[in-house]
Amino acid sequence: MTRVAVSTTSQLAADAAYEVASLGGNAVDCALAASLLTMNTEPGVCALAGGAYITIWKPGTDPVTIDGNVAIPGYGLAAEQRGKGAESVTMEYGGGITTLVGVGSVGVPGSLAAVEAAWRQFGRADWKNIFEPTIRAARNGFSLSTACHYYLGYSGATIFGRSVDGFAALHDDGELRAAGSTILVPHLADSLELIAAEGASAFYEGDLARAMVAHVQESGGMLTAADLQRYEAIVRPSLRTDIGPWAIATNPPPAVGG
Repeated sequence: MTRVAVSTTSQLAADAAYEVASLGGNAVDCALAASLLTMNTEPGVCALAGGAYITIWKPGTDPVTIDGNVAIPGYGLAAEQRGKGAESVTMEYGGGITTLVGVGSVGVPGSLAAVEAAWRQFGRADWKNIFEPTIRAARNGFSLSTACHYYLGYSGATIFGRSVDGFAALHDDGELRAAGSTILVPHLADSLELIAAEGASAFYEGDLARAMVAHVQESGGMLTAADLQRYEAIVRPSLRTDIGPWAIATNPPPAVGG
C-alpha cells in the first residue's frame, strides 16, 4: 500500500481514508473519502448539500482548486417568485450571530459536484469505494462529536428543529442528545447508496434532485431543477505563497477558508 498521511477531524474519517488507501486509492481518493465521511457525520458543522473547495497539487504541475461553492438559485423564475421562504434568526453562538434559515436561504449545492470533479481528474479508486465508509457509518449510526454538540447547543432548536427527521435524529424527548450519543439520520444511507451507484447525477438530475426541488418550492424557496442541472464545479488556479521552506497552496478568493 502507498503511504498516505491524512489530517482529519475524527478517527472515523481517518479510518475511511485508510480503508480507501488499502484498496489502492491515491491521496486524492483518501482525502475525498475522509471529506465525505466528515460531511455526513458532523451535523450542524457541515453537510453534503453545501459548498466545498478542493485544492490539489500534483507533482510537476501547478496547484489547482476545484471550486464547488454554492450558487445563487432561481434560474428561470420571475422576479415576483424570488425572495420568499427565508426567515431571520439570531443565535448566541460566537457572541451573537444573525442568519437566514428556511427554504428561501437554500443555495445551489456544489460539494458533491466538486468531489466528483476531483475524483474524475485525479482519483484512482472506484467511485463506490470512496463512499463505502460513509454509507456504513450512516447505516450503523455515528457518534455525535463534542464540537457538533457544542454548536447544536445554540442551533439545534433554532435551525435544525425545523425538520421533523432532523430534530428526531438529534434530540431525545425534546432534549439535545449528549456528546458521544449514536446518531442515525433517516434516509441518509439510502441517499448515499444511490449516489454511489449512479454518480453525482443522482443528486443533480435524478430522484434526489426532484425531491429537493419539490420540498423547496412547496415552501416558497427558489431552487429549481434547472439550477441543479446547470451546476458545474469550476477549476481555478490556487492561491500560492511561500512560508519559510514551505510552498503553500490554498483556496483563491472569494473563499474564506483554507
